[in-house]
Amino acid sequence: DFSDSINDFDSTITRDISLRDHLHEQLGVDVENLVDKMIGAYLIDLLDDSGWLPTNLDDVAAVLNCEIERVTSVLDVLQRFDPPGVFARDLGECMALQLRELDRLDPVMQLFLDNLEMLAAHDLNGIMKVCDVDADDLVQMIAEIRELNPRPGSIFDNEVTQAVTPDI
Repeated sequence: DFSDSINDFDSTITRDISLRDHLHEQLGVDVENLVDKMIGAYLIDLLDDSGWLPTNLDDVAAVLNCEIERVTSVLDVLQRFDPPGVFARDLGECMALQLRELDRLDPVMQLFLDNLEMLAAHDLNGIMKVCDVDADDLVQMIAEIRELNPRPGSIFDNEVTQAVTPDI
């Protein structure tokens, strides 16, 4: 007899979860201190759609009237949340967080990430010199960062794109 299932059909429909909802769930599980939860919730609300934190931590500490060290400590916890790379403040940090999660962040890769502007300027010889690697190693490093997601929050983009039908 399926008569009950028809009335309960609406309760079985899943809703898309947003990035902020996903992070708030993790905050509730991973952070026990109420003050730290408040700081974490505030930082979650500051995230942009990419999952980056575009705010200066000194400003956050001033608004919340707490020490910068405490905000930094909470941020360190939040940067371990899923998806990897969330709460980064720049591209290098975003990639470093993802590589750390994959256990692929070593001092040479960190040097590479610290000098991404050289890669953008196509100064491959300069990067090889700074990182003290050969061309083969550099190719492997570039391939490795190409596999990363520079916008980790975008996997939660639930907007439905509708095609526009022209009038004519």
